Amino acid sequence: AADISKGPQVTISEIVIRGNDKTKKKFIRNRLRLKPGDRFDLKRQQTSFGELYKTGLFSKVDLNLEKQEGTDHWPLVVEVAETPSKELYFEPGWGSYELLRLKAGFQEKNLFGTGRIFGLEATGSFKAQSLVARLSDPWFLNTKIKADLSSFYSRREEPSFTRKDMGGTLSFTRTLTERVKATGGYGFRMTDVSDVDPDIEDEDAPTDYAYASLKAQTTYDSRNDLFFPTQGQRSFFSTEYADSFLGSDIKLTRLTGGVRYFFSLTKSTVLGMRYRTGLIIPGKDDFNL
Repeated sequence: AADISKGPQVTISEIVIRGNDKTKKKFIRNRLRLKPGDRFDLKRQQTSFGELYKTGLFSKVDLNLEKQEGTDHWPLVVEVAETPSKELYFEPGWGSYELLRLKAGFQEKNLFGTGRIFGLEATGSFKAQSLVARLSDPWFLNTKIKADLSSFYSRREEPSFTRKDMGGTLSFTRTLTERVKATGGYGFRMTDVSDVDPDIEDEDAPTDYAYASLKAQTTYDSRNDLFFPTQGQRSFFSTEYADSFLGSDIKLTRLTGGVRYFFSLTKSTVLGMRYRTGLIIPGKDDFNL
């Protein structure tokens, strides 16, 4: 037998946050769908729980009302346990051309307690070196837009020339539906080609040039797991446009599309297929690289 009596409708008097050693309270409050003065709603509590867990910053999230005798205004207590936010990794390797190579990187997943992600990665070998710095804000200006800013430098010795690249990109990603995302951004790169083999050197080909473009991409993802999918697909289509008014020495339009498809053959076997294609339309009077 169950004897159930209806309790009072509770209004949230304040938000009390506990357990956050590094994460700013403002960041946690911005993820909540319940504010002081709101009537408590179970669905909005569950949504708030999911929003906090999706950040990847917490191993434990609890949202509970703290009962106050003689009043229907109760505080909402948010208790969290933070996950380690720093990551350091090393990846040694060997290639028949590059010989010994090493990749080392550092990532901070909760920069200054704001949920922003900063990463620094360096790669070195006998033939190539590179350095990449990335800054990502998954909630740009407290919206559902993700902003990514990166800068890079690379140098690589090819059999017949040496190439150096330096530049950066700025992009914004918006989740349109549960499975569809749209991305737009700007990229700029300075390229310098040196030590060209005299047998292939072309007087008309530039040895240094700038490439700048605007890019838009739509992605559809129905995979059942991000890291180990057993069914579903991930497909995309992108358009990239480079012109002189963007700061580019090269004019072109690039169309790219691709799909990855997964399905289970048996309980322990998954077949994955991948197809990618593209088309480059050169600008008027542009040179070939």
